[in-house]
Amino acid sequence: MYRLNDTLYLKNIINLLKKKIWLIFLLAFIGFLISFGITKLFIKPKYTSTVSFYVSNTEHLQNKIDYNDINAAQKLANTYSVIMKSDNLLSEAISISNLYQLSSDQIRKMMKVTAVSNTEVIELRVTSENPQLSADIANAIAQVAPMKIKDITKTGDVAVIDEAVPNTVPSSPNVRINCMLGILAGTALAFIYIILKDIMDTTIKGEEDIKNYYDVPILGSIPVLDSPSKGGYGKYGY
Repeated sequence: MYRLNDTLYLKNIINLLKKKIWLIFLLAFIGFLISFGITKLFIKPKYTSTVSFYVSNTEHLQNKIDYNDINAAQKLANTYSVIMKSDNLLSEAISISNLYQLSSDQIRKMMKVTAVSNTEVIELRVTSENPQLSADIANAIAQVAPMKIKDITKTGDVAVIDEAVPNTVPSSPNVRINCMLGILAGTALAFIYIILKDIMDTTIKGEEDIKNYYDVPILGSIPVLDSPSKGGYGKYGY
């Protein structure tokens, strides 16, 4: 039994954890198995395909505005991102790719458009449970986006850098990270259980506990007569 005000409490806890190392490894392994099982059996894998675009603005060039201004580049990329997610553009992408089983809202939920930091490049990522479907949606949007953006902005220009290809490696879930989280959760649970059980244990286990926590003199002790290790008998009467 160790008290929170014990100056050697940390050392005692370390010794206690060493004694219970088997429990720590057991719960860590159970956490690993649970995380692995849930990830493999209950979470469907998703696949992401990416299209890259180079964006520019002819009005900026004509007015000799410094296009190296990062804020201007990011603002332009964000504007194009909004256009790429519009119902007008997505409806046409559905039409040319025969993806009539999907609505614009469904595709919009699969999309993520981001501006690459400090560049004039934007990336479109499409994620679904089918790698071929992700690539088809991304390429359909890439086919429509350049002309639509130019028609809407009148000054903008977009060029496709890389077309999307089906990605057979799932982008999620991440089995390795989930298993690591399971191991950490099991280990933390073991630590909490061991420490709380020790803190809540108020039993006296020997003379040292009395000396350390009650500061009273010990007049004597009663031996365990039925203990073979003390030279006694296993049972009374024999």
